[in-house]
Amino acid sequence: METLCSGGDGREHHNGGTAGGPYNGGMLPHAPLAAALRAAAGPDETAAILDEAGDRILAAGHVQTILDAVDRLPAAARTPHRLVLLAHARQLRGDADGALVACGLAAPDGPLSPAVAWRMGLVHYQAGDPTTALAVYGRARRDGTDPVAEAHLLAWSANAHWMLGDPAAARQQAERAHDTATASGDPGALAAAHAALAFSAMLAGDRRGNGRHWALATEAAERAGDVLQLLRIRANHGSHLVEEGFPADALAELEPAALLAEQVGYAVAVGLCRTNLGQCLLQLGRIGAAVAEFERAKATFQAIGGRLIAYPLTGLGDAYRERGDLALARAAYEEAVASGAPEDPQGWVGATTGLARVLAVDDPAAAEALAAEAVRVAREPERHRAELTLGWLRLAAGAHGEALTLAGRVSTAARGRRDRAALAEALELTALSDRDADGRPDPRAGWLLDEALSVWQEIGHQVSVQRVRYARWRLFGAATADPGAAAALEQLGVRVPGPHGAGLLDTVHRCAPLRVAIRVLGRFEVTRGGIPVADTEWQSRKARELLKILLARRGRAVPRSRLVELLWPDEEGGPDAAAVLGNRLSVALATVRRVLDPVRAQPAGHYLITEDGSVALALHRIDVDVLTFLRDATDGLRTRSVPVLRRAAGTYRGDVLEEDVYADWTHDLREEARAACLAVLRALAADTTDTDEAVLALLRLLEHDRYDEPAHLALIQVLLPAGRWGDAVRAHRCYRARMAEIGVEPAPVPGLPGGGVPLMTPPPVPAGLRRSPGTR
Repeated sequence: METLCSGGDGREHHNGGTAGGPYNGGMLPHAPLAAALRAAAGPDETAAILDEAGDRILAAGHVQTILDAVDRLPAAARTPHRLVLLAHARQLRGDADGALVACGLAAPDGPLSPAVAWRMGLVHYQAGDPTTALAVYGRARRDGTDPVAEAHLLAWSANAHWMLGDPAAARQQAERAHDTATASGDPGALAAAHAALAFSAMLAGDRRGNGRHWALATEAAERAGDVLQLLRIRANHGSHLVEEGFPADALAELEPAALLAEQVGYAVAVGLCRTNLGQCLLQLGRIGAAVAEFERAKATFQAIGGRLIAYPLTGLGDAYRERGDLALARAAYEEAVASGAPEDPQGWVGATTGLARVLAVDDPAAAEALAAEAVRVAREPERHRAELTLGWLRLAAGAHGEALTLAGRVSTAARGRRDRAALAEALELTALSDRDADGRPDPRAGWLLDEALSVWQEIGHQVSVQRVRYARWRLFGAATADPGAAAALEQLGVRVPGPHGAGLLDTVHRCAPLRVAIRVLGRFEVTRGGIPVADTEWQSRKARELLKILLARRGRAVPRSRLVELLWPDEEGGPDAAAVLGNRLSVALATVRRVLDPVRAQPAGHYLITEDGSVALALHRIDVDVLTFLRDATDGLRTRSVPVLRRAAGTYRGDVLEEDVYADWTHDLREEARAACLAVLRALAADTTDTDEAVLALLRLLEHDRYDEPAHLALIQVLLPAGRWGDAVRAHRCYRARMAEIGVEPAPVPGLPGGGVPLMTPPPVPAGLRRSPGTR
């Protein structure tokens, strides 16, 4: 880019410049010409310089100089050529209405010169209206007298056909532009022709040609000192690099281009560069930074007006959807759809398919209608996204065969077009669409996900890399992938689990829903797939308390009226009290459902059964530690199986709902579990052959009841045969001290060193508690 610098004392300043950006506060090309225009002595000299060098001065980025110069001219001196320079300059600064006014003054109707026509059409094109732009280009006189202007006219005609999705016309006009520009020898015209050929190559799926023509366009624009074209080229080439999987190179291209665009006041280029920067950052997994860039681009296009705002809005929708913020994503997509139009399929299809993916959660029928319309409207570059969206929606509806067909179609086309992102997602869709006899993804689909993972890694799309790793773990177990992918997604800002619209994550959650587990022994905790539910997900203390009450009832139905009494015992009655409290209970129930099934992969009655005015918890679908413990305790005590007793003892990590010890509704379950725990520990101590295990079991018994005399005596009797004399003496000392505290005479312990002689003088034992000889 240094070749664009030129000498002279002309400097173009703009309030929107960013410190440190290229050419910020420095020299732009053709600075001497711009300085001469600013210093022109009067209208005649100003008009002469505008006619001779106005095109070069504007192309070099001296936008304000052109605006000031034309404004100094009297109305009679504002020829069509000078007015379209004014229109173009206004368009660059984001004044779309002022640009259209100037165009109307330049030539309201009738034939146009090529120099006037291509700039007039450009105003409409950059406003997102290629149809009107082509109508303007059609008014041009093409007599060969101005080959440079005709080359620009043909190039922009090709771009308009590209935007409308007409590859044949785009290619024809671009080739004619290249021939005309080559004959003229003008590097600026050649840059415009190569840019048109780059767009045409992209429409045809020729990514190699796309990259080659962008490189040639860049070289020509640099030779011409055409900053405006160079900015447009860099913005689009940066997008090409993002799609090709070179995000670091794209950042190097786009960041300085965005700063230069702000310096010269090229508003459209600012918006495009910021939008493409957002896509690049999204690919790198920097979702927050991507949102910031999309917001900056949105603000720029809001000031300009027109349909281009659909692009950053769609980017915002993509970023929010990746993160799991579906409400924000839907709002952004809906605004993008309203701002765009099917006549601009590149922008409209992206917004429509994004909206369809989000709507899939609540309105599958509307989502499918949108996706089908997007497939109908899409050109070849956007067709992949549209067909993939429809494929995920058909899969969610149970039409596995249709989804598989769409995935295969996209795979074939994406390989031919080198669209690696579409190929990777098509592999994901294929893997999830190919089901076994039980309706789950066939285990053979694992290699398809591995192939998709490799493609995403080559592209550098960090969120997709972790998303596929997470899917491999969820579908096929930790032996095939790293369960740390869930944490990696969270670190990138992606909530897992959580709704993300039609796609891999939501499909995986439906195929292999996260197992819900609830811990009530000791501290209360709910986990999904082993990941604890955050406190922020509960929204209210009453929802947590409601779940605890239902758990304490062990799956038995509880009348809604009883739940209201337990949850709001101090609420006063009144004419509207029942309705108000009933609504509160409904909100709490909805919160519990959302906590247990945040992606709504299951029907409403899957976890909470609400029938006949009562509510019950479907405990057969939830892992509850106290119920697991009670089952193991019952089996272990019946069979005297040491492994089962050991497992039961390990599950009991504290009394039931220790934080709710004073709640009456916890009493029965707590006491049952506690009694079972004591029985398990006694049995384990008696049956195990491991001295340490027996000691630990007895010590746990004494933690529950420090005055449990049989446990004290058993502990001593376990330690003595093992020769642990010191431990036995200390255990005996503790036993005598505890008995002394309650006034019970200690029993003798045969075999203890000293014959169990008291180690301290106990207090007198009340007569009524003295043992009879021979009793224990």
